Amino acid sequence: MSPIQNFEQHSRRLVDPDLPIQTRLEMVVEVRDSLEIAHTAEYLNFMKCYFPAFSVILLQITKPQFVDNPEHKLRNIVVEILNRLPHSEVLRPFVQDLLKVAMQVLTTDNEENGLICIRIIFDLLRNFRPTLENEVQPFLDFVCKIYQVFRFTVSHFFDNVKVEEVKVKPVETSASSDQSSLTPVAPVGNGQLNPSTRSFKIITESPLVVMFLFQLYSRLVQTNIPHLLPLMVAAISVPGPENVPSHLKPQFIELKGAQVKTVSFLTYLLKSCAEYIRPHEESICKSIVNLLVTCSDSASIRKELLVSLKHVLGTDFKRGLFPLIDTLLDERVLVGTGRACFESLRPLAYSLLAEIVHHVRGDLSLSQLSRIIYLFSRNMHDSTLSVSIHTTCARLMLNLVEPIFEKGVDQQSMDEARILLGRILDAFVGKFSNFKRTIPQLLEEGEVGKDRVTLRAKLELPVQAVMNLQVPVEHSKEVNDYKNLIKTLVMGMKTIIWSITHAHLARPQGLNPQALASQPSAPQGFKGMREDEVWKASGVLKSGVHCLALFKEKDEEKEMLSLFSQILAIMEPRDLMDMFSLCMPELFECMINNNQLVQIFAALLQAPKVYKPFADVLINLLVSSKLDVLKNPESDATKLVLHLFRCIFGAVTKAPSDFERILQHHVPAIMEVCMKNATEVEKPLGYMQLLRTVFRGLAGCKYELLLRDLIPMLLPCLNMLLTMLEGPAGEDMKDLLLELCLTLPARLSSLLPYLPRLMKPLVFCLRGSDELVSLGLRTLEFWVDSLNPDFLEPSMANVMSEVILALWSHLRPVPYPWGGKALQILGKLGGRNRRFLKEPLTLECKDNPEHGLRLVLTFEPSTPFLVPLDKFINLAVVAVIQKNQGIDIYYRKQALKFLRVCLLSQLNLPGCVTDVGQTPRQLSTLLRSAVDSSLHRSESGEMKADLGVKTKTQLMAEKSIFKTLLVTILAASSDLDLSDSDDDFVVNICRHFAIILHIDYTSSNASSSTGSLGGSVISASSRSKGNRSSNLKQLDPLIFLDALVDVLADENRLHAKAALNALNVFSETLLFLARVKHADVLMARGGHNASMIVSSPSTNPVYSPHPSVRIPVFEQLLPRLLHGCYGSTWQAQMGGVMGLGALVGKVNVETLCLFQVKIVRGLVYVLKRLPVYASKEQEETSQVLMQILRVVNNVDEANSEARRKSFQDVVEYLATELIENYEILLDSLWKLPDWAYLKDHVIPKAQVEETPKLRLVQAYFALHDRNSSGVGDAENIVGKGVDLALEQWWQLPEMSVHARVPLLQQFQQLVEVQESARIHVDIANGNKVSGNAAVGAPGNRYADLKDILETWRLRTPNEWDSMPVWYDMLQWRNEMYNVVIEAFKDFATSNSPLHHLGFRDKAWNVNKLARIARKQELYDVCVQILEKMYGHSTMEVQEAFVKIREQAKAYLEMKGERASGLNLINSTNLEYFPDKIKAEIFRLKGDFHLKLNDTEGANIAYSNAITLFKNLPKGWISWGNYCDMAYQETQDEIWLEYAVSCFLQGIRFGVSNSRSHIARVLYLLSFDTANEPVGRVFDKHLEQVPHWVWLSWIPQLLLSLQRTEAPHCKLVLLKIAAVFPQALYYWLRTYLLERRDAVNKSELGRLVLAQRMQQNASGVAGHGGGNLPSETHQGAQVGGASGTHDSGNPHGQESERSTAENNAHPGNDQSMHQSSSTINENTARQNGASLAIRPLGMPIPPVGGIATLNSAELKDKVNSNVKDVIGRIRGIAPQYFSEEDENIVEPPQSVQRGVNELVEAALSPRNLCMMDPTWHPWF
Repeated sequence: MSPIQNFEQHSRRLVDPDLPIQTRLEMVVEVRDSLEIAHTAEYLNFMKCYFPAFSVILLQITKPQFVDNPEHKLRNIVVEILNRLPHSEVLRPFVQDLLKVAMQVLTTDNEENGLICIRIIFDLLRNFRPTLENEVQPFLDFVCKIYQVFRFTVSHFFDNVKVEEVKVKPVETSASSDQSSLTPVAPVGNGQLNPSTRSFKIITESPLVVMFLFQLYSRLVQTNIPHLLPLMVAAISVPGPENVPSHLKPQFIELKGAQVKTVSFLTYLLKSCAEYIRPHEESICKSIVNLLVTCSDSASIRKELLVSLKHVLGTDFKRGLFPLIDTLLDERVLVGTGRACFESLRPLAYSLLAEIVHHVRGDLSLSQLSRIIYLFSRNMHDSTLSVSIHTTCARLMLNLVEPIFEKGVDQQSMDEARILLGRILDAFVGKFSNFKRTIPQLLEEGEVGKDRVTLRAKLELPVQAVMNLQVPVEHSKEVNDYKNLIKTLVMGMKTIIWSITHAHLARPQGLNPQALASQPSAPQGFKGMREDEVWKASGVLKSGVHCLALFKEKDEEKEMLSLFSQILAIMEPRDLMDMFSLCMPELFECMINNNQLVQIFAALLQAPKVYKPFADVLINLLVSSKLDVLKNPESDATKLVLHLFRCIFGAVTKAPSDFERILQHHVPAIMEVCMKNATEVEKPLGYMQLLRTVFRGLAGCKYELLLRDLIPMLLPCLNMLLTMLEGPAGEDMKDLLLELCLTLPARLSSLLPYLPRLMKPLVFCLRGSDELVSLGLRTLEFWVDSLNPDFLEPSMANVMSEVILALWSHLRPVPYPWGGKALQILGKLGGRNRRFLKEPLTLECKDNPEHGLRLVLTFEPSTPFLVPLDKFINLAVVAVIQKNQGIDIYYRKQALKFLRVCLLSQLNLPGCVTDVGQTPRQLSTLLRSAVDSSLHRSESGEMKADLGVKTKTQLMAEKSIFKTLLVTILAASSDLDLSDSDDDFVVNICRHFAIILHIDYTSSNASSSTGSLGGSVISASSRSKGNRSSNLKQLDPLIFLDALVDVLADENRLHAKAALNALNVFSETLLFLARVKHADVLMARGGHNASMIVSSPSTNPVYSPHPSVRIPVFEQLLPRLLHGCYGSTWQAQMGGVMGLGALVGKVNVETLCLFQVKIVRGLVYVLKRLPVYASKEQEETSQVLMQILRVVNNVDEANSEARRKSFQDVVEYLATELIENYEILLDSLWKLPDWAYLKDHVIPKAQVEETPKLRLVQAYFALHDRNSSGVGDAENIVGKGVDLALEQWWQLPEMSVHARVPLLQQFQQLVEVQESARIHVDIANGNKVSGNAAVGAPGNRYADLKDILETWRLRTPNEWDSMPVWYDMLQWRNEMYNVVIEAFKDFATSNSPLHHLGFRDKAWNVNKLARIARKQELYDVCVQILEKMYGHSTMEVQEAFVKIREQAKAYLEMKGERASGLNLINSTNLEYFPDKIKAEIFRLKGDFHLKLNDTEGANIAYSNAITLFKNLPKGWISWGNYCDMAYQETQDEIWLEYAVSCFLQGIRFGVSNSRSHIARVLYLLSFDTANEPVGRVFDKHLEQVPHWVWLSWIPQLLLSLQRTEAPHCKLVLLKIAAVFPQALYYWLRTYLLERRDAVNKSELGRLVLAQRMQQNASGVAGHGGGNLPSETHQGAQVGGASGTHDSGNPHGQESERSTAENNAHPGNDQSMHQSSSTINENTARQNGASLAIRPLGMPIPPVGGIATLNSAELKDKVNSNVKDVIGRIRGIAPQYFSEEDENIVEPPQSVQRGVNELVEAALSPRNLCMMDPTWHPWF
């Protein structure tokens, strides 16, 4: 479109009255499109022409239109043009008229044009304000007008609407009722336009303009606000329709937008026009909340409402919001339901809500508080909200604790308040749990931010910040936010826990929880936390401690630890114990990673309220479950345990009496564990440090009871310490052991018997470190002050001289700290401090009297002195090698320099060698003994000294010291602190020995007359060596090789590497010399130099010297290295490997060929003995082995016979090793099973000896292959296997037993393979009917299969057979069960028993194998079998339970897997199991809880088990063991009563091992307390216990009749007498005989002694008197023995028994008619026998008459005694009643008559011999 050329002409035509509307519209569009002219110089001309025309069009030519037609479009375009005019100075003359036109259009036109006019008016008033003040009021009047008709406008759009929509219920408002009711009309239809006076959009735009005008013209406020404000308040109070049809949704949104803008304007006026708004306070607040309820989910509208709400909260008008809190608590009201609102408005919304709640918290009801807690706790856990909002939520809930606490005025309100406090606690703990996961991620992000610049940082941050590479500001802010939140939570936990603890106590008036928490005491009442509350609060420790990782600054961390300590310190002791019992294991693990957490424990041990229960819990945990970690003293767990023990024993001084009661039960256990592990574990340092902590803690206070209990442990402890002190204890433990010896926890009176043994440790202390010297001096002074010198001196006799000399060594002046104390002790000893001087002092002893190195000192006139240097050398070696001695580096360097000088002196090098043409003889004599220096001195002529002839012992000493020097210097080269970078001493030493050995062997070879080069080097060397040894002048240079190998085998691998470097230098020097020599020879012969030979054509070639370059020294070095390969340590073995690897490439092929087989054997030996985890060493060894094989066997010249022979030997050896491998593969692969690999790679290649085991594997494979001939092949193979087994059996010796066991096991395997073949046949013939059964009868189908499977269940190995035997057997059965499962997999519906047959037996098979593994303590194997071997989801209920039980029992014994076992039980679905199995599972659960130290959980689980199934014996026993343990820990009698009750119930219901539990019951019964809890329970359950279980305990019950438990045991014996009288009779008889023997033997001893005294006095020797003293002495020995039948004289007992039996039958008096000669020959023994069978109470015959008895009198006396015995036995037997008497007695006494008959019958020898064999040992 072309631009307008003539504005004036165009404008005149535009206002032509006759111009059609369409043409005028087109012309206006032309003007709009050419409006860019307004930005040029033609702008004024444009305005002069067009502005009058536009005014005429708007005011005269056209009229306002309310329908969308061309005239409306014309007016709209004109208004748009006016709006787009630039507001420059050109426009200023037209402003007044333009403003009037705009006002006219605004007030009369439709809303579309009115909105544009509002913008025109706003822009004009803003840009030309000084001149338009008079034009403002019309606009304000218009605004008042549209607000006046606001209610009519709403009615116009929304009244008489019937469409069903979502109903909105606004808050009731007090809207102004003075609005005139206008008759509603129909809403605007399609195509119609709203008038500007009835437009919500106009109202929306108006408040902003009014606000601007009030800012510009403040005087208008006073005149307009009184009229405008009520109208606006009334407008925002209009609720609008409840039901909005969908087609009116836009109008509804516009309505709410207008009201929201109005609210924003009103809140703007809150502060400046408060006096006008005050009357409308309530209405405005209700309207705001109403708008939140009814407005749409527009984020911008709701945000504006929330901002208005924020303005209200900033003034006193916020009181109007308080009654509306319930509505605001609805999240849909506060935030809305739209996603955009939810994501963008929640931070602002909940901040405002928190402020409102904060103001009204004291007036809220408990139900309102509950809603608030729910809302803010949910938001605190909402990860989409910022951390600062979480902090706000946490602070709000903390502010609610006080009003909630104060709401508890009665029981009901207290309960409700406590619930709310618990919910706050739950929210806080949950947040800590969340932090446990998020904080590590936050820290990780921070670390990443330090090392890597993010893309955002590269794009946005300045270059300086990018180069700084610091953590982004955003991350640091986030960290600070997290810190603030964590600090808020921790500080609040103190108030929350205190409030919950005191929730049911009366509230003191005027005190809040914070003030109450700071008070030392609170009103008495129910105080504490419930179990669930303790469980919740424990999360603060479980998760909260992980948050401390965020506080890295020391002050911050200290503050947080203090806050945590305060939380715990205000808790009740009972609650604290419960909490730590829940979280102590996890807290312990946290402390391992962050040892600063120990400060919490240290603070609790100092807290007056909780230190006792906490110390009890802590030491219980450490003693019961944490002492095992001390086995690894370097671990962090060990350091933590020791630190905790130091905290405990460091706190004992606070309350010694309280801690004594706590420690009394644990210190003996600690000492016992430490003493046990000190001699068992590899590194007992941790246990020794624990003992030191205990001893130091006990030394600080007086513990009478505790020290008294430790007296029995002093001797074992001292023995252990002295044994370790004398044994191979490390230097790091020696000082510790010495301290323990001198700080034993005992009074001096208790240590007196052991004082002599403590003297040696005392001497060591006096010679030790400063700390030990102080301890030794204090101890010695205490002994000297406390003990009598006459007592102390014998105790110190053996070490008196050492003690005094040690004290003398400390007599030094100030500033030495111990001089004065040593002087005091010596003074207190008096004359004893020098008494030892008259005794000879100890002298040193040397194994070899000679010295290896001596220094010759010569004084004028030529008098030589020999100064031995061996001791100096040894001290220097210690200083150089042992870096941990604390020696300064300077002195270590000086020591190394001294050793080097000593070595050079032994090398005897000349001071200056000027002649380079040294002869071989001159070079070979350079290595000489230091003593042999006369040669040089005679040559120099300076001095001569005859030092005598050197002996063999002197030569040995020199060799020893020479080797020591070499070893030390080689090892010291690995220490970088001792050597400089340019230090070539070791290199030069290696080259020196290489030259010497090269010259030595060259000269020996040159002197020999051999045809080939190097043909007899070894023999020549041997002769040379022999010559050197014989002349006793020179040291063998081969000692250098020994030193090299020793250092290679050193345990310090740095030393070994240094030796390897030296070996490389040595070997390279030898190789260089050999090549030079070889080149000279070739040059002399006219040949050419020989280069290295490539020994392998591979990509990694191995070079070796030419075969003619032979180095004989290597033939001496290789055997030494091979010897290292067979060393006892892996370091020695790897030293040999490293040495061999260093020589490969330096030794020629011919030499390696000679040693190839030995080298291969050695390397294979190392490979076989290296552990599996030593992969690096295995790889290194394998590489050396491969290089050796490639060098020797892959060279081009392979025609040498020696080389072929060597290669053949290697092949034979390696073949021997690899056959063994195939045998292992065969035995392993079928068990995996990996049949494919077995078939393809092993069976075709395997060449294994024919054995039954091989035949078994072949048969297994044939059956698994299942081809047409598989069964037949298997049977043939098994037949061959049977023949082989029988042949091996026959070849074994007849008496061999153990050698036959494997064959017996293979017999069973062979039989089962045959049965497996029958299974295959039976399955294949399944459709055939066997035998005589009718056709189609299913009963006999697969009968053979079923019989075999049933037989396999009954035929198992012995339980004591090894696991491989069980595994071999059951693994093959497992394969066959898979065959059965596969065969019947389709029988699920047709024949369910057959379908489940394989599953059932396979499950049994797997469970059985797992049980055996568990019984043999292979718990991990058991778990692996159960998890992997079955492989199916189908399993019978019983087998499923067995699987769970075995797996649980295995986990129970695996310390690291007990939590897994508990999870297994907890995840088990119990619905399918009967009650008995459920009860057993609960019992196992209790065992897990008990192992995990969850005693409460164990108690609950055992209770549940018994509740489910009362007749569960194991359940009763497990519960009894738990109660017994609880009694031992608490000494509470109620647990003792429970334990005995449970044991008796378990015995009653038939527990298998009832004997051991009866023993425990009787033991507890014997130690029953005064209240007799055990006795009461024992008597109560006695009738329910089967009587037969007491039969084996009759002897103990009889012995109990002498003690306090006699009344209870008597009841048991009476019941046994009624049911098992014979059993009781024989025990009772034995018991009485033993009691009689005890008395008789003591009386016999006194009688014999009196007789001897009488005979000595009379001096008469009769006929038999010659034998009397000896016989009497023998009798005295018998009489002095123990009275029990176990330790008495067996012959005497047998004699007594026979006598009793013969007297029971008087008619049989054969034994009584003995010959008189026998009696006369042994009168004393006869007399002794007669006395021995004397009944109890019979008077002792006179001593004098015993010698005058003849045979008849003796016989009468014996008969009399026997009658008395029989009478006494009958007296203890039950009475005999006649039939009539017996019927009168209640109950009838037939039992007693039967007992009497049994007594009579039992006395006959025949009946005694026929008695039940069970009782024979007792007769």
